[in-house]
Amino acid sequence: MLFIYILPFLLRISLKIGYGLGLTIVLLLGSFVYPVKAFEFSDKLSKSYYYFLLANISAKTPDEAIELLKKAIKANPKSLYLKRHLLLVYIQAGKLDEAENYGGELLRKYPQDREILFLLSKVYLLKESNYKAISLLENYLDKNPKDEEALSLLTSIYLQKKEWDLALTSLEKLLKLDPNNHIVWLYKGRVHKERKEYDLAKSSYIKAVELSERAHPVFFEALRFLEEIRDYQTIESLVISSFNKNPEDQALFRYLLGYYLERKEWEKSEELLKKRLTQNRLQPEFLFYLALVLEYKGNEEEALKLYESIPQDTVWHFEGLKRRFFINKKKNFEKAVSLIKGFIPKEHEHFVFKAQALDQLDLCEEGIKVAEEGLKRFPEDEELLFALAGNLA
Repeated sequence: MLFIYILPFLLRISLKIGYGLGLTIVLLLGSFVYPVKAFEFSDKLSKSYYYFLLANISAKTPDEAIELLKKAIKANPKSLYLKRHLLLVYIQAGKLDEAENYGGELLRKYPQDREILFLLSKVYLLKESNYKAISLLENYLDKNPKDEEALSLLTSIYLQKKEWDLALTSLEKLLKLDPNNHIVWLYKGRVHKERKEYDLAKSSYIKAVELSERAHPVFFEALRFLEEIRDYQTIESLVISSFNKNPEDQALFRYLLGYYLERKEWEKSEELLKKRLTQNRLQPEFLFYLALVLEYKGNEEEALKLYESIPQDTVWHFEGLKRRFFINKKKNFEKAVSLIKGFIPKEHEHFVFKAQALDQLDLCEEGIKVAEEGLKRFPEDEELLFALAGNLA
C-alpha cells in the first residue's frame, strides 16, 4: 500500500526527467508493490502523468488509452510529448481519419516539428494519399533542405510510385549530403536501370559495391544487373577480385564456379576446384564437380576415379554413381551392369534411378522387382509407376 501514497511524489520527480524515462522508473518501482489505485492530486502535472501512466499500463483497449491521454493533455496542455503520443496511438489503433485531423491540427501549431511531420506523413501513406505526403515533405524540405531523414522518406515515396525523374533528383541531393552512402548509390543504380541508362546504372552499382565493402546483398544485385546487360567481363573481374580478397567466402566461390560451369569454361573451373580441394579435400560436392569437369573435358578415366572417391554417406556419392553408370554404359557394359546390381536403394530417388537403369540395360525383370519394392515404400508414386511401366513395356 505504501506505493499508493508515495506515487504523487514519484510522479513529480519523474516529470522533471521526462515522460519516457520517468515512466520506466515508476514501472520498475511499481512492479514490486500493489497495483496503482486512484487518489487525489494537488498537482496538475502529476495528474497528467498519472493518466499517461494508466494509458500505457492499464488501458485495455485503444479507445480507453486515447481517452486517458486526452485527460493527460487536458491536465498538461503544454506537453508536446503527450500530443505526439496521442497521435501515435491513433495510428496504432488504425484510426486514420482521426489521426489525419489531429496530426494536421498539431502541424499547424508546430510547423517545424519533425516527429509530427513524419507521423502525419505515415498517416497519409497508410491512407494511400501519397501526394499529400509528398506535398507535406516537399514543403518541409524547402525550409530544411539538409534534413536527410525527411529527404530519404520523400525519395522512398517517389521510388514506390515509380516517379523515376523525381527519385533521381532526390537521390542526387542525398549524395550531396553523404557521398559515401552505398544504399543511395544502389537505389541510383536501380533508377538508372529503370530509365534504361545502363552505363550510368553500371557505374552506380559498382560504386555501391565498393562503398559497401562488397556486402553480399549489394554485390549480388550488382552481378544480376551485369548478367542482364551481358557484361561478363566486368562480372568476372568483380568476382575474382572479391574472391581473391576473401577466398573463404563460400557464396563467392559458388557464384564463380557456377559462372564458369555455365559458360563451359572447363579449364578455369578445374583450376578453381583444384585450388579449393587443395585447401580441404573432404568436400564431396566439389569432388563431384571436379569429376564432372574432367568428364566434360574427355578425361573419363580420371573422372571415374574421382566419382568413386566421393564418401558414400553423402548425396554427392549418389550423383557420382549416376555419372559412373552413364560413362560405363558407353565404355564397359558389364561394369555398368555390376554397378547397378550392386547398388542398394534406400531413398525414393534411388529406387527410381535403379529401376530406370535396369530398363536401359534390358534387365526388365529385375527392374520390375525394384519398381515394385519401391512402390511398397512409396505407394502410388508417379515416377516409380512410370519406371515400372517402362520395364513392363
